[in-house]
Amino acid sequence: AFGRQRPFFYFGEPSGIPADENRYGEFSSYPSGHSLRGWAIALALIAIDEEHQYEILKLGYELGENRVIVGYHFESDVSAARLAASVGFAKITSDEQYIKLMKLARQELSALSHSKPLLNKN
Repeated sequence: AFGRQRPFFYFGEPSGIPADENRYGEFSSYPSGHSLRGWAIALALIAIDEEHQYEILKLGYELGENRVIVGYHFESDVSAARLAASVGFAKITSDEQYIKLMKLARQELSALSHSKPLLNKN
């Protein structure tokens, strides 16, 4: 439900980051803004760098799961955020300006990857 309390606050338990408990206790849990942004960024990055899509999506996914682990969100908060990010991303992929920018980003990545390795494989 939109506006519900964060899990640590609802259950009266400490969160994974005690210093933030007073600050975040009054803010709602649903949906997870951090998870939405993390998943949206991951989707945008795999559109540019398909070669590393597994690693990128894993990080985007884990960002949401970490929010559950520290007691800031319920799993449904994170799931709703991922859905919202996916819908928003699907919507912008048909925008002409977005398509032009993605083409430029892919070209830039290609030029960079031919000049030096992007990831340290060690």
